[in-house]
Amino acid sequence: IGIVLLAALTGFLVHHRADISVATSLALYLLVVVSVTAIGGPLPGVTAAVAAPLLANWYLIPPYHTLRINNTDNLIELSVFVSTATIVSAYVSIAERRAIEADEARRTTQKMAIEQNRLRKIALEAEMLAKADELRTAILRAVSHDLRTPLAAIKASVSSLRQEDVQWDDVDRGDFLQSIEGETDRLTNIVTNLLDLSRIEAGVVRPSMYATSVDDVISTTLRSLAGNSADVTVDVPADLPEVMADHALFERALVNLVQNSAKWSPAGTAVLVRGRSVGASVEVSVIDHGPGIPVDKRLQVLQPFHRLSDATSGGGLGLGLAIADRLIASMNGHLELRETDGGGLTAVITLPSVVGDAP
Repeated sequence: IGIVLLAALTGFLVHHRADISVATSLALYLLVVVSVTAIGGPLPGVTAAVAAPLLANWYLIPPYHTLRINNTDNLIELSVFVSTATIVSAYVSIAERRAIEADEARRTTQKMAIEQNRLRKIALEAEMLAKADELRTAILRAVSHDLRTPLAAIKASVSSLRQEDVQWDDVDRGDFLQSIEGETDRLTNIVTNLLDLSRIEAGVVRPSMYATSVDDVISTTLRSLAGNSADVTVDVPADLPEVMADHALFERALVNLVQNSAKWSPAGTAVLVRGRSVGASVEVSVIDHGPGIPVDKRLQVLQPFHRLSDATSGGGLGLGLAIADRLIASMNGHLELRETDGGGLTAVITLPSVVGDAP
């Protein structure tokens, strides 16, 4: 391309050399040199920079067809052309090289970003698999103990009732049936909690948020606990604002908290469910006077299958508080564990209250 351009330009200038000055001709040659350098790179550019002044001297500067220069002005013009062409070609080459390097750096950065995203996805998948494996291990460990205990009690009661050589009176049969019913409820609660946890961990819980009456949620919670040995008192002011929540999820969280408090409450003491308005939020507290939870253990018990000790687990899987915490969080709320005045545990649910006219 460089040879063709130089040849074409030289032919044009030779044909019009009577009308075009040497300075103008050299300027046109300089344009060709720069173009060749930009298109072909340093080597073609240097070749064009050497060939152009030779062609100009041979065809355009008197005496023609020789390399001799008689006019000082022509010599100066040719020298300036050679210097300018060399400098411009060098700068064009440097700029082109830097552009290539920048393009390579950009492509390398893009490749690194793609690889980083790939590695991040792999790490995330590995973390999810590790958590899933950890969850499966915890489920198997907990279920192997906590399902076996009520099943053994049910089997023992049924086996006793089936004994034909023993005449059980109505009181004994009632005790056996009560044991079967209680252990069945216990199994139902375990399975329900496991299902709740699996739905939460799978991310399929989708709260339907709307204005919800706290008093209504507490009422349905107590109905759900009907037949349970829990003694619950309620303290909710009549003017307590509604909260933005999913009624069913709110109720399920409250059931878990009340069951947990009832399990640890001393005999003869009641679990208090209290509601109050705090700024733009509503707090619903579940208060007991049991042994409580040490401050350094309160975050731990909000993790699935975490129990303070197996000896004092009360036969639970250690899911109630964890499920309640996750259900409340799914509704943009917060669960905090505090110490009850005089000893015990106070579980405080905080949810945004409905301001103004709620749908």
